[in-house]
Amino acid sequence: MTNSKIIVIGSGGHAKVVCDSLLQMGRQPEFCTDFVEQRWGERVLDVLVKGSDDLIDSYDPEDILLANGIASVKD
Repeated sequence: MTNSKIIVIGSGGHAKVVCDSLLQMGRQPEFCTDFVEQRWGERVLDVLVKGSDDLIDSYDPEDILLANGIASVKD
């Protein structure tokens, strides 16, 4: 699994922390997802926000790892 592609779910503040942690470990996330289309094409650190979670369906589950980049501090 160390060669698996990593997809970060989300593109907000917590996703930034997750991406930073992965990069510090020497792992480059493949991309981030976001349901807000206006964020597609932006970057979280150096990681592209590629599209919605639907992109995950195009990958074989054996070939990817998902990283939870979703969190909230509101009620």
